[in-house]
Amino acid sequence: MPELNPYIFRAYDVRGKVGGDITPPVFEQVGRAYGTLVKRRGGRTVALGMDNRVSSTALKAALSAADETRLSMPRATVRPPRRFTRVP
Repeated sequence: MPELNPYIFRAYDVRGKVGGDITPPVFEQVGRAYGTLVKRRGGRTVALGMDNRVSSTALKAALSAADETRLSMPRATVRPPRRFTRVP
């Protein structure tokens, strides 16, 4: 089990360098802990999203693979807004 850097946790998110502090094995631990917290507080569903960074797919998969609590984890992808061009 990889060692977690406690400084990656912020008030509302997780921050760190991908490949260093942020890796799929670390996100498996985070997913396991978060799923346990949600379940203990009566939750049943967690929505997972991601941005368009290359690392997002693997990190999202690791986070959801750790779901030993059997929460429902619907997958959502966050996409940047489309740019509209005015036609003269």
